[in-house]
Amino acid sequence: MNFDSKYILIFDSKFHLLSRNEDCLHNEFPNNLFIFTKNKLIGIKGVDNNIFTENVLNVDKKGSVFILRPRKTHELKMEMLVSISPLFGKCKIRSYFRPINICIDLQTFDNYYSATTKRLALKFGLTPTEKLVLSHLLNGLTSTEIKKKMDFGEPTLRSHQQRIRSKFGENSVMKTILSALKIENNVDKVIEMDD
Repeated sequence: MNFDSKYILIFDSKFHLLSRNEDCLHNEFPNNLFIFTKNKLIGIKGVDNNIFTENVLNVDKKGSVFILRPRKTHELKMEMLVSISPLFGKCKIRSYFRPINICIDLQTFDNYYSATTKRLALKFGLTPTEKLVLSHLLNGLTSTEIKKKMDFGEPTLRSHQQRIRSKFGENSVMKTILSALKIENNVDKVIEMDD
């Protein structure tokens, strides 16, 4: 399966599905990821029910953000970023956008980081090459993998990483990655998906 799109699902306060965005309707939506009974969300495949209840059903005013990290043998091959938040305020176009309703925003990490990198590049004045290096770092590539992908030698990559660290005001690659994640999104926890 190929998940390139960002999916948004709107539920009422009891997690009955009210609506999906265009990408859910027209692309291959990961239906097998969510478990429904009579249009009500009751679980996420591969996620322990206690974790599901804690992270999904007990949504507070701040909402929650977590990473679904599948094991290598799980049928879902990519890490997914799941953001769950109550909807506040009303929307004139759709009557189902009410304060009691809940939004689940689901996207793959590569899609999420692509948008993240663009915003961070603008914010910190990264060059196109630095932006690409940061994107690879956020996607978990090692220095060896980045050098191979970008056809860089060790000194060139080190130079780009040093400039990125300098612009972020950090003294290590790991701190730069963590800083980028903190700026963009406060992930509550990583949930390992069982097979």
